[in-house]
Amino acid sequence: MNTVDIQCEVATCRPETGDDCAAHGTCALRAFARTDPSVFDRISKQRRVFRRGEILFHAGQPFSYVCSIRSGSVKSYLCSEEGDAQVTGFWFAGELLDLNGIHRDSRACVVEALETTSVCELPTDFLQQLLSDVPAARLEMLRNMSAQVHSAEELIRVIETKRTDQRVAVFLLEMSRRVALRGLSDREIRLTMSHTDLASFLGMARETLSRTLSRFDAEGMVTGRGEVILIRDPDVLRALARG
Repeated sequence: MNTVDIQCEVATCRPETGDDCAAHGTCALRAFARTDPSVFDRISKQRRVFRRGEILFHAGQPFSYVCSIRSGSVKSYLCSEEGDAQVTGFWFAGELLDLNGIHRDSRACVVEALETTSVCELPTDFLQQLLSDVPAARLEMLRNMSAQVHSAEELIRVIETKRTDQRVAVFLLEMSRRVALRGLSDREIRLTMSHTDLASFLGMARETLSRTLSRFDAEGMVTGRGEVILIRDPDVLRALARG
């Protein structure tokens, strides 16, 4: 394998050992370290912290780095010419952001921190070299891009074919799956996004979302309807999601 020779003036990345990284167990870049741990000694990247409400990047900005979440969460959205925002996704520790912007070399959406969020920025010129030199890295990147395409297609299908209560059930189950990937309890869902943002993402009115969560609570499927939701009966949720 060719040696990647890039000067690094910031801390190196060790996603397998963890060190101070909250995402080390689920980091999308973990395959790189499994194949050749020394590669990370030469990664030139920057770690940045954003407060809640701060913008990580805007739609149309040059795609100069791949962004991976170390801790916290963000939302992505598009703005219409009238200024209306449509939420397109939520992202958590270990996940890569806005990969669909790579093909046109510019950011595809606005990304905003939902809470204090730490990210790693991996320059695209280094990434291109890495993908050329490390076959496992290419496969891991393809898996991430494929997963994002699948999620977008699934969201369209859910919104077009499911009732509002089924959409909420699908979302809670998907959140449960992603929480489990981070090594946390799949029964406890922390909603860092507002009900307004979640309703926008699911294609419904905020009031409809609130009523649906209240009904789920009353019927014993979940406990809570605010920031923390405990899944009490995942089987019933799955049956509802399947419709």
